[in-house]
Amino acid sequence: MKKSIIYMAALLAAAGFTSCQDDFERPPYYETGDIKIEANTTIEELKNAFTQDVNFFNTPIGTKENGEHYIIRGRVTSDTRAGNVFKKVCVEDATGGIIFSVNDSRLYEVTPLGQEVIVDCTGMYYGNYGFGVQVGSEGEGHSATVAPARMPEDMWDAHVTAIGVPDPALVTVHEVTLDDLRTIYSDPATRLQWQGLLVKVKDVKFQNPGTQLGKQNQSNNSVYLVPAAGGQGRLAINTSGYSTLWDIYAPNGTGDVTGVLAVYNTDWQLSLNDANGIGDTFTPWVPAPPALYEESFATNQGGFSIHNIEMTGPMTYVWKHDASRGYMVASGFVSGASYASSSWLLSPVLDLTAAEEPSFTFDHVTNKFPDLETAKRQVSMAISVDGGAWQTVAIKEWSTNADWNFVNAGTYDLSAYAGKKIVIGFHYTSEDGASGSWEIKNFAVNGKGTVTATPGADFPGSAK
Repeated sequence: MKKSIIYMAALLAAAGFTSCQDDFERPPYYETGDIKIEANTTIEELKNAFTQDVNFFNTPIGTKENGEHYIIRGRVTSDTRAGNVFKKVCVEDATGGIIFSVNDSRLYEVTPLGQEVIVDCTGMYYGNYGFGVQVGSEGEGHSATVAPARMPEDMWDAHVTAIGVPDPALVTVHEVTLDDLRTIYSDPATRLQWQGLLVKVKDVKFQNPGTQLGKQNQSNNSVYLVPAAGGQGRLAINTSGYSTLWDIYAPNGTGDVTGVLAVYNTDWQLSLNDANGIGDTFTPWVPAPPALYEESFATNQGGFSIHNIEMTGPMTYVWKHDASRGYMVASGFVSGASYASSSWLLSPVLDLTAAEEPSFTFDHVTNKFPDLETAKRQVSMAISVDGGAWQTVAIKEWSTNADWNFVNAGTYDLSAYAGKKIVIGFHYTSEDGASGSWEIKNFAVNGKGTVTATPGADFPGSAK
């Protein structure tokens, strides 16, 4: 396919941006006269011709029955300059989106955001990576049961024709809510259609502000968006370790988040084109000053103690420290069954006499309870003041009870207890036939001044 090189100065003027010359060692190419190749296939038609409902596969894209190639035309929805949509080109037409996997880290030079393209797909391989559509080259080891591999950059260059100059303003940004995405995912047809589209997810917040996007993803713990107003539903943010978004902290506040939509295994994931995908209504996360007292439970249960009230059946403990994962966990499930229990995990005695504006926070997750409402009924938190009776404190934030992803439980003001000695207790209960697991880590008391912690004291309220 013969293509003409357009002087870069003209391209930059038309596209309305500037850059160092080094950023464009391989400038975009596009036809200057009549287009030499015409599209004859929609993205929807291409998908319908080759899609299989299996986790990993790849199959060659040959020719149609009449000998014609499968040729699509659309506009690029991805931007690889930040390195986050890594070695992928996402393209949309009126029928949906598709994702090409290309072994080229500088795709923005050839197929930037907003570039209209014609792609001759014949000779490429169509398949799934974790149930997500991917078009590339023949899979590793020539096996049909693996995902398509990244196609070489010269293969991509030979199959793509760029039309005119890129115009990001012409990319459709599809506005959706988390509820919308659940509905779209539930239908196989729309789930297939929406992969590769640029979406703006409305009215969300980050589930765990302060986590670094890339670092969290590297440790296989995704960063999630959840509804700003609370409720069910969430969306994983996928951040490449090669991107400039690597060390960005998930912000506080609420707003809209924009990125390219893809499927991985059993749910959606969103990849930001760049940091601007995080809307301007969020507030930057600012690291808190050092805690006045903290216990992460990373290596042991620290100054916390356990008071068992009831254990039934074969139970020998309720709370225990999980050394391999670094948290405290309570469960009433033993030998394949749930048994009735009641047990407290107690902080040390926390002397707040010299503390100003004290508050505390912790991370937790509930899972395997019959439902979230049962979890909220069977676990609770309370404060004992100067050895007195427990005063229940409502837990503000809860996990979904459907996975093992920790959430921050919120911040709890302790100003009412200034000058006093308190114990903070986490009360786990279970019933015969109904139980779950409650995991807790990263307990911290924050504020100004100092807090004195005395482990092991036995308050009258601790056994009530």
